[in-house]
Amino acid sequence: MMTTDKYGCRALAGILHGHGVEYAVLCPGSRNVPLVMAFAREQGLKCDTAVDERSAAFIALGHGIARGCAVAVVCTSGTALLNMAPAVAEAYYRNVPLIVVSADRPGRWIDQADSQTIRQRGLLDNIVKRSYNIVAEADADESRWFIDRTVNDAVITAMSGIHGPVHINVEIDSPLNREVSGEESYRIIRRAASRMSLSDEARNEISRRMLACRKVLVLGGCMAPNDRLNRGLIRLVGNGNVAVAAEPLANVSVGIRNIEAALCRAGKLGRESMVPDLLITLGGAIVSDTVKRWLRENAPAEHWHIGRTDNTVDTFKCLTERIDMEPADFFAEISVAMRREEIYGGEGSDYGASWARASDNAYMMLDQEKAKAGWCEISALDEIVKMLPPDANVQLSNGMTVRYYEWVSRRRAHRADCNRGVSGIDGSTSTAIGAATAYSGMTVLITGDMSAQYDIGALASLRLINPKGKFKMVVMANGGGNIFKYVKNTRGLAETEDYLYNSVDTDWNSVGKAYGMAVFEASDMESLGKQADRWLGTNDRSAMLVVRSDAEKNARVMLDLVNGK
Repeated sequence: MMTTDKYGCRALAGILHGHGVEYAVLCPGSRNVPLVMAFAREQGLKCDTAVDERSAAFIALGHGIARGCAVAVVCTSGTALLNMAPAVAEAYYRNVPLIVVSADRPGRWIDQADSQTIRQRGLLDNIVKRSYNIVAEADADESRWFIDRTVNDAVITAMSGIHGPVHINVEIDSPLNREVSGEESYRIIRRAASRMSLSDEARNEISRRMLACRKVLVLGGCMAPNDRLNRGLIRLVGNGNVAVAAEPLANVSVGIRNIEAALCRAGKLGRESMVPDLLITLGGAIVSDTVKRWLRENAPAEHWHIGRTDNTVDTFKCLTERIDMEPADFFAEISVAMRREEIYGGEGSDYGASWARASDNAYMMLDQEKAKAGWCEISALDEIVKMLPPDANVQLSNGMTVRYYEWVSRRRAHRADCNRGVSGIDGSTSTAIGAATAYSGMTVLITGDMSAQYDIGALASLRLINPKGKFKMVVMANGGGNIFKYVKNTRGLAETEDYLYNSVDTDWNSVGKAYGMAVFEASDMESLGKQADRWLGTNDRSAMLVVRSDAEKNARVMLDLVNGK
């Protein structure tokens, strides 16, 4: 097969694929034509196209998160690379091995008033694990050795230890469209993965310390589903002194999955009795401000964090121990060790049962509140979640939707994700589209109208990527910016209405149809039931469900729920 004559571009595509990279998003440009040729013609590498570099990087991110693998995104020179920064930052704080490849002018042309030329080397240094620079032209053996070694190092760095993005900047000289035979192989430097394990002494000591506590709370934050972790936690909850509570984004199938609701409905005395002696955290960020405030104000005697991190994360200001190993490995070992003690922890403790009662009570009271409130966003979302197929994956935008999801029905989607690395609203739609490319089942984006407006250009990629009926979108249309009427710092400010709320009555029907989507609207429970069936049943193209509601009522209902009224 014929491909680009630029060795550095060919080697980059070939070595990435040799390390198991199977997906790349390519952005149109002229300087990156050799890179596009190399990636598009690399056998076994699937490539999609996205015009907007910001959207493209989020699409790659979504694919990487959904599959748990390294992915590549390729752009041209100049401002193209700058546009990728938000997604790269999210990848950095979500530990996603995103391979960012940028074309560049030769170094001699930097700062020479040449077209689409900026200082690209090291541009993303603060939000990548490492930056690299290679020259595409390589005639000498030593130049080829340098390129091969550098690209191998970049991929290994992205996928070793704490995963994260890397940036490879490629200096490419004209001409850009020459072709040669691509029949060659590249040296792949293999990496042997290792698994950390506790010593027998450490394992026994940790299990004894856990058994000695009357109240042990295992709290899960944002992470990917893990069956092995679930099995370890199932064994653990047999101890009466252990409660497992996780936010929906933790994707844990064990224990309490409505922790904020349970706390809000427990009352002051209940919340005081639920403060753990030992807090064990795993996963990433916690969404709920209620949970974070409760633990900061009621610091447990001990706090262990389980997970591999490059820095010490002390979210609740009470960290006493870091255990740097994968949570699935830790709980698999500890749950077995605790069973070997042949006793249950916390003699007479019903800590786990008290959390279960609080959770059940919260669900019961939530049903009553929703029935009293009638039509509003959280009631609509509760019904939508109940309608989804059991194998659906849910993508949530930041703002109110991710907060609503904590409160909805006991029934959860197969998987829930949200860009909680840096919690931006800028790439929610693109990330969901990328996730849809990686999953054979249905991917459902639930987004606010402000988030949808912010990333509206992503819808253009639907026609290029074409997930058809696999991609569904829910737009919570309340005028935009409803979170500012909910969060304490902005609620009631004189400037909120004019400068933060940003009310816009978007014609989502026209927007969706302009991008080839089937569009359905609901403004009450009756229309939701009818339209949601049609929305879910659309298989020949992507579909949008627009849920219209009153912003003031939405904020009021949510505040009443959180405040326990």
